Amino acid sequence: VSGALMALGSVLLAFAAVQVLDGVERVEIVGAAVALALLVVAQLLAPSALTEVGMLGSTALLVGTTTEMLVPDRAPDWSAEVYQPSADELVVPLVLSVVGLLWGAVAGRWLTLPVLAAALGSVVALFSAFQLAVQPDKRLGLVLLAALAVVGLVLFLRAHLWPWLGLAVLALTIFVFVVVSEQAAPALAFLVAGLVLLGASLGAALLGRRRSQEPTAP
Repeated sequence: VSGALMALGSVLLAFAAVQVLDGVERVEIVGAAVALALLVVAQLLAPSALTEVGMLGSTALLVGTTTEMLVPDRAPDWSAEVYQPSADELVVPLVLSVVGLLWGAVAGRWLTLPVLAAALGSVVALFSAFQLAVQPDKRLGLVLLAALAVVGLVLFLRAHLWPWLGLAVLALTIFVFVVVSEQAAPALAFLVAGLVLLGASLGAALLGRRRSQEPTAP
């Protein structure tokens, strides 16, 4: 309870800082930095799931906003036959996908709930990759989805945390759906993606059972 209350207090203090600095350029960066600093202190004093969720949220906001500020300003092109997204619409999701992976794989080692860290990081990485996969030019999104499927499987084999296996299965399913939907009717895309999801889930279940039955080193 104390951890949740400290997390809530950290968010409220960050919101107050944003209100005080209203009108300052990129004030959301200041708010995210204040929230992250306070949430880190709260995590050290009273670890909780809510604190870890807030830390990832503030980290994603801070990194995403900073990346958007640093990326060269190129407005989206509406005049072309195919919509050309702005530079930040491509770079920010890519960076956030990396942040999600690093959060689950690296930061999760020092957090109280590594499974939660892996799950939250997987969600951020997968959602960011999906944003790129629905762009008119889907190549970057497809490459990222394929990479997430491989990385998720490798991380599961190393850490034995189920969210990484879920990341691999869902990334593969979305990859297949996007590829098939570009070549065939949506109904067929859903059918193929569903079959892939069932097959990958079965393989994941068998792999997870096999890993759980392996003898652990003394």
